[in-house]
Amino acid sequence: MESEDEMGLVWSPLEVLAKATAAGDRPVVLTVRDGVVSTVTGDDLVGLIRGVAALLDRLGIGAGDPVAIWAPNSPQWIAAGLACHLLGVVLAPIDAALPEQEAMAQVEGSGARAIFLAREGAAKVPPGVGVLALEALQPSTRPMPEIDLAPDVPIALFHTSGTTGAPKKFHLNLGNVGWNVRAISDSGFVRPTSRVLLPLPLHHVFPWITAALSALTVGAVLILPQGPTGRHVAEAMHLTRPSILIGVPRLFEAMLAGIRTRLRAEGAALALGFESLLWLSLRLAPVTGGLAGRVLMVPFRRRIAPGLRIMVSGGAHLSRRVEDELTALGWDARGGYGMAETAASVAAPLRRRRAGSNGQAIPGCEIRIDRPNEDGIGEILLKGPVVFSGYLDDPTANATAFTRDGFFRSGDLGWLDKDGFLYVTGRAKEVIVLSGGDNLNPEDIEDRYLASPVIAEIGVLEREGTLVAVIVPDMFEIARIQVANPAHAVSIAVATIARDLPSTWRISAFVLSNEPMERTRLMKLRRFLLPDLYDRLRARGTSSTSSELSEQDAAWIAQPPRDAVWRVLEQEYPGRPYTLDGFVGYDLGLDSFGWMNLALAIENATGVRLSGSDIAGIMTLRDLMRLVSERHGAGAREQASDAGLAMDAAKWLAPHSLRERILGALLYRSDAVLMRTYFRLRVEGRENLGAVRDCPVILCPNHSSILDSLAVAAACLPRLRRRLRWSGSRARTFDTWLRRAIARPAGMLPVDEADPMAAIGLGVASLNHGMAQVWYPEGWLTPDGKLLPFQVGVGHVVLQSRAPVIPVVIDGTFAAMPRDARLARPRRVRVIFGPPLAADDLIKGAGSADDRAQHIAARIERELLSLAAAYGLDLERKEPLV
Repeated sequence: MESEDEMGLVWSPLEVLAKATAAGDRPVVLTVRDGVVSTVTGDDLVGLIRGVAALLDRLGIGAGDPVAIWAPNSPQWIAAGLACHLLGVVLAPIDAALPEQEAMAQVEGSGARAIFLAREGAAKVPPGVGVLALEALQPSTRPMPEIDLAPDVPIALFHTSGTTGAPKKFHLNLGNVGWNVRAISDSGFVRPTSRVLLPLPLHHVFPWITAALSALTVGAVLILPQGPTGRHVAEAMHLTRPSILIGVPRLFEAMLAGIRTRLRAEGAALALGFESLLWLSLRLAPVTGGLAGRVLMVPFRRRIAPGLRIMVSGGAHLSRRVEDELTALGWDARGGYGMAETAASVAAPLRRRRAGSNGQAIPGCEIRIDRPNEDGIGEILLKGPVVFSGYLDDPTANATAFTRDGFFRSGDLGWLDKDGFLYVTGRAKEVIVLSGGDNLNPEDIEDRYLASPVIAEIGVLEREGTLVAVIVPDMFEIARIQVANPAHAVSIAVATIARDLPSTWRISAFVLSNEPMERTRLMKLRRFLLPDLYDRLRARGTSSTSSELSEQDAAWIAQPPRDAVWRVLEQEYPGRPYTLDGFVGYDLGLDSFGWMNLALAIENATGVRLSGSDIAGIMTLRDLMRLVSERHGAGAREQASDAGLAMDAAKWLAPHSLRERILGALLYRSDAVLMRTYFRLRVEGRENLGAVRDCPVILCPNHSSILDSLAVAAACLPRLRRRLRWSGSRARTFDTWLRRAIARPAGMLPVDEADPMAAIGLGVASLNHGMAQVWYPEGWLTPDGKLLPFQVGVGHVVLQSRAPVIPVVIDGTFAAMPRDARLARPRRVRVIFGPPLAADDLIKGAGSADDRAQHIAARIERELLSLAAAYGLDLERKEPLV
């Protein structure tokens, strides 16, 4: 390792002062607040720095004295921090998001003589600590005193992030900070022409040293958005056109999710075009590097962030999936590695980069892997001028923090390739050890499940030797796809993703939370809180807080008609754990028919009728009560469900025109050719169709692929095929003009998942018109080839139509094209028709109307399983994960 003098990596905060002085009236810092961009020039910043220095001097605060700062990002924060560094004052930044009591405890623990607050009176500070209001800072022309600081002089006091326990405090000296700033500023990575967007809080080492100090040292413009949320970051990108975005993995994950959400809202065709080009760019990346993305994705980048070229991730490991997608979009995405104790970066892709890597050690630093396993993975050990000297007042932690030869034990796991590129794989304390001895990194597993749009957050942990999870669903996405119970959508997503995972990575159970998971300010998950959270959610439903009502909520519920709704819940769901702000569908175990029954009970109690579209928009019990209150206050709104059903029946069940008959015949003929050639379709039990070829009939197949309908249509007798009718999601199957144009010739009927009675009514109307209705009793495509539980909808159709049922077993379509597959593979497909089941026989032995529907569904499920077994097929039933 080369010495500091040999490398020439000597830095002083005077360089920032000199750059700001040279900038004069040019911008050095931009702030964005409520859509307005404010400019801080070099002269402005120098004046503020001098003003802070003069203020500290008047208070008798000088080199070695600790001064805290507890405030959100601002130019005044930057000026205060720089003034402290220039004077040798020990800057003690504190997370502005901490509760006041905890923040003031850190102030007291730091020994601060004074504290910078956003404004006077913002906190009750400890006795003897002076208060300096940032909003009252005045610029000064008083020259800065010349103070010669040695590299080993402490200039900052930081705290660890507390991801695995209580935060620890430590000093960083000028040499630690300066070495890091010099390595980055001399690399050419940030240029004087750069515009650096920094949404992260300045109290943390990574944004303060790697981003703010490095950018200001080279003379780049630093941009501070109003906050770290996606809305504020997007606003700042639009108004200031940054070239570099500094963030953490969660920010970039949210950015990708936001892009997709925005494009889906603008139209299915645009979203499909984006996904198709992104898929192509990802496939071309190994050959072209980032060139394919820079060319193919230009229109989308211009819409999202014109001018942005580099994304820098720190604070946690940037997953390969996110890095690859950002690169495929045409951005230069890089993730370094470091810790608060190493003044941020100790490895970074400054001049050379390698996909999936955190870069090489920065000049003058060493990285070693301790006790590597057979894959070369071991604890990452660090050494160099960026590494701190030890924790303050914590001899126990210091006793295990360093090796005998002076390497710092990071507690992280990783490996080095032959060229010295570091690959971080996880944190030693967070590794999950299963009963079989498998060691798993939870972040890798979580990243795979986060690929689903219905999963917003996930935390994986171990229970009884297997993996379980706490999941925060994306309720906007679930509402968009019109799923009544978020647990159903999440179950399908989890099982779909699990198909491509090792068996040890598969989640055996999960709970849903309606509250964001607790994270540090750099968005690291506080994993040590997960076990307790999981247990509380299993006991209480989706809200981890107590189900006891506050006085305000109790008074709110006591008012009509909310009191009537509450009584309905107490009568219908005794003993269920639910809260006002929990996911009502999940907490009460409601599927679409459960919602229907609840809606009928509420209508009987309050006179308010809820439609399917109303139900689709309800997330929490509070939402439900508010909606009932609004409708009740305005008078019960007349629903047009019967009229709407009649209109749908008249439109979609009317006789086909000549053009539609010709198009329908061509579609079915093409389908038959495709299924018999590419998929080598084999049909068995077709003789069972003879008895129903001229009468209404319900065909009930298992549902494992989008090819199922094509297989059933090709397997049917021509006379029956012309009468086939299919239910399709109005949101997904009828979302483009082309799909709507072929829907009637193909016999498609639009239904809403959130309005099951309308779907049943349309199916019954189809049967009353003498049609053959294809009804998938599972309601969903199976994610893993196993049979999902049959829903009661088919029972209601049988009860109302009295039509016979033919169970249909489809085999091979899942192997040919499982859920979410883009292309079909040539696999043999079998379709097996069972003997007709008379409606009266299906109803025998049932009780009430609701019991009869459930009884019929269960009977059809048993008959289908028996049919599969009779033909030598092992059709396994899937057990729920929740």
